[in-house]
Amino acid sequence: MSGSPSPITLTFDTTHNLQLDAYLPFPQPSSQTKLPVVVHYHRGGMVIGSKSDVYPPFLPGYLQSMGVLLVSPNYRLLFPSSAEDIIADVHSLFAYLAAPNTELDETLRQNGFAIDVSRIAVIGVSGGNYPARAAATLPEIVPRPVAWLDLFGMGGDWLLDFWLQGIDVEKTMPLENTLHDMAKAEDLIQNGGGDVASESEGTLVDGKATDVIGRFNLWIHWQKEGTFLDYVLSSPGLSATLKRMPYGERLALIPPDKRRFLLPITPQTPPTYVLHGDQDLLVPIEESYALVNDMKTLGLSVKGVWVPGADHVLRDRKKGGWEGMVDGWEEIAREAVNWVVAEVRRERR
Repeated sequence: MSGSPSPITLTFDTTHNLQLDAYLPFPQPSSQTKLPVVVHYHRGGMVIGSKSDVYPPFLPGYLQSMGVLLVSPNYRLLFPSSAEDIIADVHSLFAYLAAPNTELDETLRQNGFAIDVSRIAVIGVSGGNYPARAAATLPEIVPRPVAWLDLFGMGGDWLLDFWLQGIDVEKTMPLENTLHDMAKAEDLIQNGGGDVASESEGTLVDGKATDVIGRFNLWIHWQKEGTFLDYVLSSPGLSATLKRMPYGERLALIPPDKRRFLLPITPQTPPTYVLHGDQDLLVPIEESYALVNDMKTLGLSVKGVWVPGADHVLRDRKKGGWEGMVDGWEEIAREAVNWVVAEVRRERR
């Protein structure tokens, strides 16, 4: 296919000015085609990124050719927003998809389409897996997804030492290919964090990863200090308390009113496909191990695929920089996407 298709951009939440990109399929032979839907939540560590950053890059064109509507929404990012705000944005998006007479509904009808609310799947990429996990696990979010694809996603286990003890960020995000600006991080923390939903994607400057607003420095700062969970749960000082305790005693110390934001697996969680590289330095594979274990404990359908030698987003560190990918990465990603397509196209009674 010659290139990625262009989306239609619409506002689904006027209160917070949240937009979505909708990639319509090719015209269908029937006069009114009910479309399966894939909702894609973008990567960015919950602190940067935008709806236009779709992964894998072939996804828009591929779903278009398969007769599947792709919806890629923005959501409020961490700080000053919190997990509670992100979950609210998931509620808003799914309610919008099901509502009649919206701008999206009218656009689809003009093209001979309608959404089949019984066939919606959700994809979460890296930090975007948190809103995807909310959609998948929270029964109050309707319409209910019929499938969940977790791509090296965050949110599987916030109580790991990785999030609480502080890490060597110069190992996980080396200075030769990542811009580190802790002064910028401190400035953002002191002054409210900046825009929490924008079109500012991650970018490369002289081969070094950063973003235009500088919010990627929040990720680096919080990981270095071991305070990421403080900002997820909007609970300053919580990480300092948890890291002093053995792993098995940490959950009980989470305030009861905050535990639901950890998004435990529920019986309503749909069939799930989990893809993760076993050399991932940005989101540990233990997150995905935990998800698979929790799903199996509840007797739910889950498939875990672990890619040998792959770093985050299936990069190969041995090839250098941020753009070298493991051999065969596209085929690996396509297999995962094919699973999603099969799930949303499957007839259900």
